[in-house]
Amino acid sequence: MTFVVIPIGRNPRFGFWLRAEDAAEARRLVSLNVPDMTGVTDASIAQCNRDDTHAPMHGAIFEGSGRSYTITRRAARPLSDSLCPD
Repeated sequence: MTFVVIPIGRNPRFGFWLRAEDAAEARRLVSLNVPDMTGVTDASIAQCNRDDTHAPMHGAIFEGSGRSYTITRRAARPLSDSLCPD
């Protein structure tokens, strides 16, 4: 399915379109792969709807401005033990 994630207060045509299984996955992928969009997992920060206005290829996020992002991360990186001393 294709979803669009639109930060609140942003013009809808400048949202982020991507393929995802559900809205939660769409929000998570945008938050992990688009700079400065970490908060979009919160519904008070961004809306997420099914929308076929744009049809990005699998593994890509298309921004309405014409920019695209490659999905390189699908999950948050775990904290390394070496970064957390005892």
